[in-house]
Amino acid sequence: MLHEVKIGITKSLGKEFEQINIYTDNIRQGLDAPCFLVTPLISTEENLLDNRYERSYPFMIQYFPKKDAYQEECAEVQDKLFNCLEYIDVSGNAVRGNDMSGRIVNDILNFEVTYNFMVWKVRASAEESELMQTLEQHIIEKE
Repeated sequence: MLHEVKIGITKSLGKEFEQINIYTDNIRQGLDAPCFLVTPLISTEENLLDNRYERSYPFMIQYFPKKDAYQEECAEVQDKLFNCLEYIDVSGNAVRGNDMSGRIVNDILNFEVTYNFMVWKVRASAEESELMQTLEQHIIEKE
């Protein structure tokens, strides 16, 4: 699921920012600014009821601007990110982004967004998976 969410984010970014490179792996050298770097953060899963779970996939989208007038450029990109990442396509379904926030740190825009999913886990029934084998009990009476 994490990979599908990342694909949905990169597709949405590609539609909104056609001329800007999008990276999904760490950049060692040779950064071609302006560009985006999409990085998954710590995913979580919480049990809600019985076999229902909520999974959260937070992402950091970093925007590396051109060097001149970066504050204005980052602010403009941030406004567009709120719109283009509100709904993304994940395997043919529209998924809404939550907890969106952005801030400029060291001349780079750091934008965070989380996508939540409900998951139902199928468990084997008691008949399908024998929880207990046959139990034999022998009682010896004392005289």
